[in-house]
Amino acid sequence: MLPLMNVLYTKAQQGTSAFSIEPNAGISWRQGGTIGGGVFLKGQLELGGRSSVTLSAGYLSFGQESKSAGKNDQVRLVPVMAGYKYNIGAFYIEPKVGLGEIGGRYDIGGDYARPSEVGLFYGLGAGWDVNRFYLELNLGTGAQSLESGQERYLKNGQYLFNGIKAGLYLFKRQREKK
Repeated sequence: MLPLMNVLYTKAQQGTSAFSIEPNAGISWRQGGTIGGGVFLKGQLELGGRSSVTLSAGYLSFGQESKSAGKNDQVRLVPVMAGYKYNIGAFYIEPKVGLGEIGGRYDIGGDYARPSEVGLFYGLGAGWDVNRFYLELNLGTGAQSLESGQERYLKNGQYLFNGIKAGLYLFKRQREKK
């Protein structure tokens, strides 16, 4: 009985901390769909057997080409988001929310404007986690302007996109709680 209690106590005192890099590819739903990409860094701290809290920060860029006008506009998203990751075996779901910058550049007749505003970012990820790698689908990720909104970037103050990311854990460490 004593060895069993010792094993249960040891298991309850352990958790996992991890740090990963996530290259992203996505499609925005603005102007008929444009392709973009970027990279995120993510930290993860296990709360229990199935759940973790995450903190991620990254950069995404989407082109907004208007070939008929000869323009090459761009949207830039720089979010910092907190999430709650819930594992179901090797699969997981992760709702996220945070703040960040919505910006970019657009042609104003021979020169470029580079506006920037604060945005609320949100999303839901679902993925598959195996050893040092994971693959995640971003389902309905978006950015909502907290300012007046530049209509060139945001339709009704929003910027919506879906995507896929492949993550690599740079380290994944077991820790002992005290």
